[in-house]
Amino acid sequence: MHLLAGTGSLGRFSCSAALVCFAGMDVRMRQSGKHDAGRHLSKVGHASLRKAAYQAALGAIRSKSRLGEYYRGLRARGKPAKVALCALARRSEEHTSELQSH
Repeated sequence: MHLLAGTGSLGRFSCSAALVCFAGMDVRMRQSGKHDAGRHLSKVGHASLRKAAYQAALGAIRSKSRLGEYYRGLRARGKPAKVALCALARRSEEHTSELQSH
């Protein structure tokens, strides 16, 4: 519900990547010359929508759903907990957008 309240209508996004960018969950590179600070969430976007996706991901990691399995798979491959959790939040945003478009 919070997703619909925060976006107005999911139909206005052309693809799932547009919704992810709107929420500020897209990845930005931070580099200058030879200095490479890595990749981070841009956090440019709808903060409450990003927080809602993060909270939903916290609930999903405890479940036996596909999203919970996705999180456990990332952790098994050595991803840090917060990185895996943010990836799960992003994945859930993408799935929500795809469900709305069908």
